[in-house]
Amino acid sequence: QLLNEYETNLKQSQERWEKLKALPATDKRQAIMKQYDTARATWLEVSQQIVAGRKADTREGRRLALDLTLGVARERFEKMRDALDQLTELDLAGAQTASKEAEALYARTMLWLVAMVAGAMVAGLLLSLFIGASIIRPLNAAVAGLKDIAEGEGDLTKRLAVKSQDELGELSKWFNIFLEKLQEIVRRISGSAQTLARSAETLTTVSEDMTQGADAM
Repeated sequence: QLLNEYETNLKQSQERWEKLKALPATDKRQAIMKQYDTARATWLEVSQQIVAGRKADTREGRRLALDLTLGVARERFEKMRDALDQLTELDLAGAQTASKEAEALYARTMLWLVAMVAGAMVAGLLLSLFIGASIIRPLNAAVAGLKDIAEGEGDLTKRLAVKSQDELGELSKWFNIFLEKLQEIVRRISGSAQTLARSAETLTTVSEDMTQGADAM
């Protein structure tokens, strides 16, 4: 059972080591991996001697296996473990560096995000003020013009300024058209009144002539 476990563990360790070696590695990491490969090869040679001596199950075989296990095999195994410890320390250092870089990236990202949000808020505020001004200013001008026409002396020659093509511009344009039509109506009424006044004067003259004729008769 122990021999079967030995073979299984040996195979698993080799497969996992090959997967680790397949990953991208720096020059320093590759150098440590070569040290491990060398240490593993020398250890494996002694390890197989231990297994062979134990399989023999003789006094000499057991003695050889015990001496190698407590001596050369242990030393070579420690070299393997030292290489693995170096790789672990290298990985931890890389992880710490990556963590610091990630934290720095996160801080920069948050700073940019806050700056973008603040910029968007400022831009939105300025845009709202601009839009409000572009709407309120023409609207106030239109109201002032209407108020002046309504509360003044009824000057129908005044017109609202048309400075845009939006709804306020349309309002000003059509109000000006209304004033033009109203002015034309008033002009016609005024002309009719003048004609009526002249007719009245003529009628008065005729009436006076008739009165004088009646007096003479």
